[in-house]
Amino acid sequence: MALRYPTAYPERINHHVPSLAYAADVIHNAPNRFDFGAVTALDDDGLVASNALVSGATKTFTLLTNTNGVSRTVARWGRCVSITSDAACTRVVTVKGRDYLGQRMSETITFAGAAKVLGKKAFYFVDEISVSSEANTPNVKMGWDDILGLPYKARQMLFEQKNGVVAANAGTFVAGLATGTAATISNADVRGTYRPVTVVPDAANTFSLLLSLDEENLHGNTQFFA
Repeated sequence: MALRYPTAYPERINHHVPSLAYAADVIHNAPNRFDFGAVTALDDDGLVASNALVSGATKTFTLLTNTNGVSRTVARWGRCVSITSDAACTRVVTVKGRDYLGQRMSETITFAGAAKVLGKKAFYFVDEISVSSEANTPNVKMGWDDILGLPYKARQMLFEQKNGVVAANAGTFVAGLATGTAATISNADVRGTYRPVTVVPDAANTFSLLLSLDEENLHGNTQFFA
């Protein structure tokens, strides 16, 4: 029988359990398989449509909404935020939101000229995006990319399938933040992330991973929020 994953998460309840050691959908002392399903494609302006910044001024954006008036990154366990500028810019973007467990979290991402920059953390809900001041006037936009969040803190990726076939080109796996290392506004995701390559999310391609989990800290460290 295929594992059925939750699809509705209450928005104002924090389900994070510190040092979680047991979960009904985790096989202990063994690798665990997780299915991402058919993940929707990246969207460079899914959160903030193109906006012209004012020289020397900060800005807090009005977020686009995509589900019942709430801004989400549209993935089973969240995904990274992306920021894009059309001109030279080194302003700092602060993203505030929640992970799929409802933990409040925040991250800073810095523009790198006229290029798209990806965050490291997997946001499920996005509540606020603001940008620092700088003497320039680029057009910027914010959305989400193909770095996907994980349901539990992972130590190692053991196996990867795309559309039910072993991946010919391995995606990028980042382990969850080490226990004892405090989350900051800019370090790795507390549970880890996965980014497929070559075959990428397009609302049709499916992805599955076999992961070695940290069974003494399944939900990962507490998220940083400020």
